[in-house]
Amino acid sequence: SPATGALGSWKFDPELESIYRDVTNLRTEEAIIRLRKITDKPREHYRLYLQTLAECLTLLITEDEKRFEEFERNFKKRVELLESEPESAETLFLQAEINLQRAFCHLNLSQDFNAIITFRQAYNLINDCLRKYPDFIPARKTSGVIQVMVGAVPDKYHWFMALLGMKGSVRTGQRQLNELRTAGLSLSMEAAILYYVIKGFINQQFRECSDGMADLLKIEPNNRLLLFLTINFMIKNHQSEDALKLIRSLDQNSKGLPLVYIDYLRADILLQKADYPKAIQAYNR
Repeated sequence: SPATGALGSWKFDPELESIYRDVTNLRTEEAIIRLRKITDKPREHYRLYLQTLAECLTLLITEDEKRFEEFERNFKKRVELLESEPESAETLFLQAEINLQRAFCHLNLSQDFNAIITFRQAYNLINDCLRKYPDFIPARKTSGVIQVMVGAVPDKYHWFMALLGMKGSVRTGQRQLNELRTAGLSLSMEAAILYYVIKGFINQQFRECSDGMADLLKIEPNNRLLLFLTINFMIKNHQSEDALKLIRSLDQNSKGLPLVYIDYLRADILLQKADYPKAIQAYNR
């Protein structure tokens, strides 16, 4: 079983790595069922991380409010469990990470006030973790995302961030994600995806983002999350033909959460190609 608690390390064993692939392939229901069977103490922190990630991705894609009620119950149990343990790099990292995932879910359901409160909690926890355990590399994923999100807030809202006691920098966040991306840990692929998503969404560097995502697809060609994101950024980079090929690849790889938005992107591309009957079919779907 993996060595939990070693500073700087976060490596899944083969079973957990396989479940992690299920999660990032958006086969989250399958992953959650498999995770319920893992009950041994040495892998408990990894299980908590993967369960929360799987539930968060499911919520973000399905926008199912009933699932959110279950997510909230699970969130409270997990926080209580982590707070009952002796403080360590991992307990602080996990508390920050699951608060960040919860903030994303609040945002997605338009619960803006709750999102801000939960996000600030994640900010304080991860800064505490980095201050006390600077060599714990996985914390740079959570911190990197938070740094970028706070750093990307428009100037006219900086007073509000200052009021909440939060400071951030897009550049610092990208550097932290890059450090994890190249560290060879189990979270390196996740950090790489986030690194390129920020290049695209925040920096508007669509070419660099699209090329980076395409390189990640060479490593995991059937990864549905990667396919979905690469399609989005190829369209933004005026690579509609390449995007359409990946959409067809996704059609052959439909097991998991339904990606309804892909039909909208397909319709947009077909409309550009003046293939109106097929575009209308896709819009209808």
